[in-house]
Amino acid sequence: MRALFVKELKQGRPLLIFAAVMGLLLVAAYGAVGRFLLLYSGALEPEVLAFAFGIAAAAIVPFFAIFASSGVFSGEAHAGTLPVLLGLPLSRLRIWAALAVAALALTAGCAVVLLVIARLALHSPFLSLSLSAHLPDAICFAVFLLSVGLLCSSLARSVTAALACAVLLAGGFIGGASALVFYYGAPITGLPILDLALWCFVCSPALLLGSAMSVARGELLTGFRKWLFAIPMTVVALALTIVIVCGAARVGTGYRRNAVEAVGTLGLTPGGKLLPLFTAGGGFTVSRARGDLLTAESLQNTPTLGAMLRELRGSFRSYTRVYGIALDLETGKEALVERSPGIPLSQPALTMGCSADGRWVATLTAWQGLTWGRNEAAPVQLHIYDTQTGRLVEEADPDVLTTSDRSAQLIWSPTGKYLSVVRGSYGGWRDRKVVIRVVSRDAKALSKGPIILESACWSPVEDVLYGIDANGAVCRLSPDGREKEVIWSPVPGMRKADRWFDRESISPDGRWIVMRDAVEEIDPRAGARGRLDAIRLIDTRSGESETLWRAQTNYASPGRYLEDSSSTAMRWSSDGETLYALRHYRDKWARSLAALYRYQLMRWSPGEPGLMPIGAEIEASHVRLLVPPGSQEALLWIWQQEWGQPDEQGFAPPRTVGEELLSVSREGKIKRLPDAHWPGFRGSPGRELGFDSRGRLIYLAGEESESGAVAEAPVYRSVEALDLTTGEVARIYP
Repeated sequence: MRALFVKELKQGRPLLIFAAVMGLLLVAAYGAVGRFLLLYSGALEPEVLAFAFGIAAAAIVPFFAIFASSGVFSGEAHAGTLPVLLGLPLSRLRIWAALAVAALALTAGCAVVLLVIARLALHSPFLSLSLSAHLPDAICFAVFLLSVGLLCSSLARSVTAALACAVLLAGGFIGGASALVFYYGAPITGLPILDLALWCFVCSPALLLGSAMSVARGELLTGFRKWLFAIPMTVVALALTIVIVCGAARVGTGYRRNAVEAVGTLGLTPGGKLLPLFTAGGGFTVSRARGDLLTAESLQNTPTLGAMLRELRGSFRSYTRVYGIALDLETGKEALVERSPGIPLSQPALTMGCSADGRWVATLTAWQGLTWGRNEAAPVQLHIYDTQTGRLVEEADPDVLTTSDRSAQLIWSPTGKYLSVVRGSYGGWRDRKVVIRVVSRDAKALSKGPIILESACWSPVEDVLYGIDANGAVCRLSPDGREKEVIWSPVPGMRKADRWFDRESISPDGRWIVMRDAVEEIDPRAGARGRLDAIRLIDTRSGESETLWRAQTNYASPGRYLEDSSSTAMRWSSDGETLYALRHYRDKWARSLAALYRYQLMRWSPGEPGLMPIGAEIEASHVRLLVPPGSQEALLWIWQQEWGQPDEQGFAPPRTVGEELLSVSREGKIKRLPDAHWPGFRGSPGRELGFDSRGRLIYLAGEESESGAVAEAPVYRSVEALDLTTGEVARIYP
C-alpha cells in the first residue's frame, strides 16, 4: 500500500511543476497588470489590485485537486496497467484508499508550492487578503473537487474524458449548492462563499462512496457493472445526506428564547400592545477579512473599494438563528414567531406590522420550504396572521405589493380592517414621494394602482388616510384612494415646498395636523440659496392653518447656529390639548461633542399664538422627547457623549459618559428623576421605544459595541420596561 502511495506521488511530479509555473505566471501577471494600470489609469488603488490577486491565488488552489484525482484510475486504464494494479494482493478498497490519499497529498503539495512562490514574490496581496480567513473555504472546495475527480476517474477510461466529466459535474453541483444558499435560503453560517463551500463539502462523502463502490465491485472498470454500483449508491447517499443536513439545520437553527444573544426592533406599535423584534442567536466569530463580506451595503459609507479594504480588520459576530417575533408586552410571551431571511440585525430582510389591538400581524418576507436563514433572492410575499389562533390566515400574491423590496413598511389602520404597504420616502427633498397600496384583511387590493403622495399616514381614530398630494395640498382620502377631500391648500403664489408629516404629527383625536414646511428661496442676508423652514398647524375640521414656528436661520444663513423643522421632534399629549416640540440647533463652532447641539423644549395649546419655550436651552449630545400615555407631562431623555479613542482605522466612535431623565410639566416645571427611578445605563441614543399599554417605558438594554462593516454599531441584548411611578425595572425579553 505504501508502494502504491509513493508510485502515485512520483507520477504526479509534473503537476507540482505545473503549480510552480502557475505561481510564476501569477507573479508576472501581478507586475504586468499593476504597471499597465499605473500608466493608463489615474485611479489605481493598490489595495484593490492586491486583493484581487490574493483571491485568484486562493481560488486556484482547489482546482489542483481535480487535476490530481482525475487521472488516478482513468490514467491506469488508458495506459493498460489497470488489470495489473487490481491484481495486486490487496483488497480493492485498500488500493482505492492509497490512491485517494496520494491524490490528496499531491493536492496539498501543489497548494504549498503555489502559495510559497506567490508569498515570497508578492507581499501586498497577502497583506490585503487573510489566507486563514479563507482556509475553510479552500479546504472544503478542495475535498469536494477531489471527490468529483475520483468518481469520474473510476468511471471514465481516459484522463481527458475524466477531467471533462469532472468539470461538468462539479459545475452542476456548485450550481445546485448556489440555488440552495441563494434562492431556497439554506445557509449554514450566513456567509455566502463559506456556505457554498460547506454544501459542496457535504456532497463529498456520497461521491467518495460512489467511487469506492465502483472500484470495489466494478470488476476491471470496463463494463456496465461499475455504473450499476456507482451511480445508484451515489444518488441514494447524496439524497440521504441532504435530508439529514436539512433536518439537522432546521432543528439546530430553531427559535429558542433562552438562546437569544441580540435583539433589534422597528419600534413600538400604536397602543403599545405588541413589540416587533428581530432576534439573533447561534452566534460565532468571523474574520472581517473575508471577501464575501464586500457587499453593496458595506460600501455605503466608503467612497471606494480600496477604502473598504483598508477597513477590513478584526472580527465580528455572525448569527445562524435570526427570527422576527411579535412580543405581547402584557403577557411577555411571543404572539408570533417567523424566520427572518436577513442575517444583520441592522438590515433585516423581514418587515413586520402589528395592528393597534394586537390581534393582526402582517409580515413581508420570502416563503420557501427550505428557508432557515438568508433567502434574499426568493420572491417576496405578504402574510397576515391572527395572533389569537396563531395561524396564517392570508397569503398575498406578490402582484398586490407596491415593490418587491422587503424594506417597505406595513402599517395597519386604527381598526385593523385595512393594511397599507408603503414604500418609504424616496427622492430628494424637492421630489419626495410615498407609494402606498392598501389591502383589506384578506390581502385583497382595494384599487388597481397604488396611491402616490408626497406624505401620508393613517388617522388615529378612523380608517382614512391623511396625505399631501402633488400640489402640496393636505387631503383626506378613503382607503381605496377614490374619495378625496382637500382640507388645506397653499395660498396662490406660494412657492413649491417640501411638506411632510408623520404619525406623531397628528393629534390623538385626529383634529390637528402638524406639518413641516420647507421653502427654497434666496436669503438676502447671505446672498445664497437656502431653505426657510416652518412648522404649520392645520385644523382638519375647518381647514384653517397657522404657523407655529419659523426658523430664524437656515443652511444658507451666516451665524453660529443652524436649525430646521425636519430636526424638530413633536409629541402630542394623550388628550390632544398640548403639543410638545423639541427644537434642535447645531453649533457650528462647538469644540466638543457634548456642546455640538442645543435643544429647546416648547409647547402649544389651542388659543396660543405659537410654540412657547419651556425652561432654558439644553446643551447635550442627544435629547429624546417622550410623552407618557394619560399624562400631561413630557419626558426628556438626555445623553452626554464625547469622542472615544481612535481605533486602528482612525475611527473615533462617540462614547456616552452620562444620561439623565427629566420630567417637564405644562407649566414648565422641570424635575429630574433620581438614578434609582430610571435605567442609567449609558447606552446609545435611540434605544428608547415608547410606552406600552400600562404606561411603562420600553427600551433596549444590555448594549455592547459590536463592529459593523465600516463603523461601530450598538448591539442590544434584552428589552426592559421601566415603571415611572415606582421606579421598578423589569426585563421582559428574552
